[in-house]
Amino acid sequence: TIIAVISIVLIAFAFTACRQSVVIPFDPMPGPNTPSEPSVPDYTIQVGDKTYQHLDEAIAAATAGSTIEIGYGTFKVSSEISVSNDITITGAGIGKTIIEVDGTGVLDVTGDNFTLSNVTISDKSTTFDATRRLIDGHASKIVIDNVRIEGQYGSSISGNVQHYGIVTDDSVTDVTITNSQFAGIRMPITLDFDGVSAYTATVSGNTFDTFEKLSFSNFNESSMSISNNEFATSTKNFQIELFGAGATAEAAMNIAKENNCIVQLGVDDTNYNGDGEVTNE
Repeated sequence: TIIAVISIVLIAFAFTACRQSVVIPFDPMPGPNTPSEPSVPDYTIQVGDKTYQHLDEAIAAATAGSTIEIGYGTFKVSSEISVSNDITITGAGIGKTIIEVDGTGVLDVTGDNFTLSNVTISDKSTTFDATRRLIDGHASKIVIDNVRIEGQYGSSISGNVQHYGIVTDDSVTDVTITNSQFAGIRMPITLDFDGVSAYTATVSGNTFDTFEKLSFSNFNESSMSISNNEFATSTKNFQIELFGAGATAEAAMNIAKENNCIVQLGVDDTNYNGDGEVTNE
């Protein structure tokens, strides 16, 4: 009996020793997901399984719902590009993907949905034969996120030039501009240029330098959020201009407080800060 018990113990020990140990790692605080950069070679533009060298060719080839991925590098545009389909354009990041525009180089957006992210648009033009709008928005929904738009206003050009960054008309019903940078653009953002239809808007987390003003027509506080923006050098004694029935003194003071800036009611050119009326000197 003793020999049998010892034999069973030895067999069990040998079986256990031969088993492989499996360790399941446990991370109680996994790190955040890191967005992947466009998987396209430098100086190329990817649309589906096809590669292009020029932005106008890629946009012309893109069908509705397409995503255009732009790699590292500078891509020069010297003529107007029509964006008539619902597309998303994304780059490798601000300062990494640069769309350099000159002459009449602009984006004329007419599709229903347009998204632009992770690029720099650098305007090298210093003279204009007509009004210049770098992104001329006519699409129903426009999303601009993590984009830098820079120009020559305040250095090579100055004064009352018709120099706009993002402009929307009354065909745009929903616009979002977030986490972006604007420098050297006289009018970085002008929403509802025609001042007719109602629309929703979110303008948040942006920075502005060397500019004149932001302008919002047909303002409605219940459908528009303008918050957490930072303003540096401006050529005006205010930074944001409001028009419309919803452009009240209370709304102006609320926006001034949320953005630490001065807001003007366009109807009577009265300026407000977060604490009340301020002088217009």
